[in-house]
Amino acid sequence: MSIEEWTLAGCWAAVKEGGVMVCINTPPEYGKPEGMKKELSKGVFFIVEPLGSNLAEIGELIAAGKVRPTVDSVWEWDDFEKAFARLESGHANGKIIIKVSDEA
Repeated sequence: MSIEEWTLAGCWAAVKEGGVMVCINTPPEYGKPEGMKKELSKGVFFIVEPLGSNLAEIGELIAAGKVRPTVDSVWEWDDFEKAFARLESGHANGKIIIKVSDEA
């Protein structure tokens, strides 16, 4: 199972019966676990095109304190296995960050 399929399968487990699933790049049906009988009221996907202007706007919103990212934990590069264990535990509440340098 690819990471994309694994992630979509987790979404199927989290969404309620008759819920809505919006995915980036892959139709929700592609990740539905075999044998799952749950049905969505709506399932859509779209392709994201990265735009520097969007990232700049997000940066401005963060700097202004209007939005803030949710960070679960930050790990040193040498501890990447612990970071992935945290991810796979299913208990992360936010993004898990692996530092690639002390400058970032």
